[in-house]
Amino acid sequence: MSSILKKSISFNKNLDLIKYKAIQLYDELKFNGIPFTMDELVNKIKGVEEKPVLLIEYLNGRKLELKERVFVDISSKTYEKYERVLRFTLDFVAVEFKLKNYPLVQIDVKFLEKFFQYLRSTRKIENNTSVKYLGALCKSSA
Repeated sequence: MSSILKKSISFNKNLDLIKYKAIQLYDELKFNGIPFTMDELVNKIKGVEEKPVLLIEYLNGRKLELKERVFVDISSKTYEKYERVLRFTLDFVAVEFKLKNYPLVQIDVKFLEKFFQYLRSTRKIENNTSVKYLGALCKSSA
């Protein structure tokens, strides 16, 4: 076999592997229901992925933003409510998922329903207050 033919066969095998990996990753992203761009798919194929945004880091960042707004356009009581929501969320993720953190992209209706039930049953928080805390969590992560 000539060296050109050997190189062609090797090149085609590599292309087949890349194509297989691309299809597999595309199907995985599509199946998970995670919105993605073509650039994100290409980066995933290349093995270059961004670190996912995690819930606690995001909420801590929002808490710092809100702290700067105290006495400007929010009250100290509102800020304290967001601090409680952050603390309750940390506890919930630890109890429910046995994790210290949770990917922001995986928060869905089921997560919110479980968090609401956690507030009502484990924390013994009344319905209206639980609804307000859930709203604060949704507002924080919007």
